[in-house]
Amino acid sequence: MGRTSGASDGLYDSDFLAWTSDQARRLRALARSGSNVDLDLAHLAEEVDDMGRSQIQAVESLVANVIAHLLKIEHASASQPHAHWRVEIAAWRGDIAARLDDSPSIRGRLDLERAYRRAAAIVRISLREHEGRMVDLPELCPFALERILDQSWYPGAPTLPR
Repeated sequence: MGRTSGASDGLYDSDFLAWTSDQARRLRALARSGSNVDLDLAHLAEEVDDMGRSQIQAVESLVANVIAHLLKIEHASASQPHAHWRVEIAAWRGDIAARLDDSPSIRGRLDLERAYRRAAAIVRISLREHEGRMVDLPELCPFALERILDQSWYPGAPTLPR
């Protein structure tokens, strides 16, 4: 018995998030149609949707880590850990890039301000605990997503050649 080819087959390989959204929509439509397929279509649709949401959450978490370290570079008085922070930022940026290659549509679904709020809270605690001072951070994310993802950009440093 051969596999039927559907319009969304290419999405699985080119954009996993778009594929999960499409498959969840199709499963819900099948459930509404009253299909007699012996599957728990409603819950299957939710699980497939959750797989896509977990991809978004993972990237958003990585973005929050990058933002937190960019903020530390910008606001910490001690310059010693900057090199370590840059190494971590580079690793997270690489992970983000790989995930966006697998699911390009994640980029449009990221909540940058939510990631920033998480990062800012971490930085406030970190600087208070390690430097004994409060830091006044901007209300909104001061970094554009393109800067956050740019492997050659760091606050206060000239852009490095690629």
